[in-house]
Amino acid sequence: FFFFFFFQAEDGIRDLVRSRGLGDVYKRQFQRGTAVYKRPCGWKRLAMNVKGVYDGGYNGWLSMADKPVVWINSYMPTDVPKIKQFLKNDPSFKELQKSNFSFDVGVVSMPDIGTAEKFAQTITVNGKRYKFVIQNRVHPTGYYSLCHGEVFICPRECIRPYGFLIKSCTRT
Repeated sequence: FFFFFFFQAEDGIRDLVRSRGLGDVYKRQFQRGTAVYKRPCGWKRLAMNVKGVYDGGYNGWLSMADKPVVWINSYMPTDVPKIKQFLKNDPSFKELQKSNFSFDVGVVSMPDIGTAEKFAQTITVNGKRYKFVIQNRVHPTGYYSLCHGEVFICPRECIRPYGFLIKSCTRT
């Protein structure tokens, strides 16, 4: 008798489901262009139907391959007052404000899901608490980097939301 065991390894594409404890697979670093992509393991993603919506129907911004321009994955925090308070004390943000920057013309995004989670709004549905952020892509030359690279501020034309991320909160 011969027994064969087949295990399907995660390949960097299957980030639509929660982590199932596959160990080092989730600790690997992934790239999108020149930037590290920190996968949203432990979050449930609801995809937005965005194919054909931007750039006259061109979907190159969704590409993971080495295209002429590979857009960076990032996460948009949802607790705006909290992120504004955080940025108030950052010297690089103060410099940006001197150039007449306004939140009305820019969108805050973060390359690290762990950082974005700190600024995620919490909602309660049927007695359960959830955090949520928005997953997006950022043009690699279309953002200001603040807080030592922890925060991107992008003009609206340089950011593309494509998924809602939801995570159950533990009760405190």
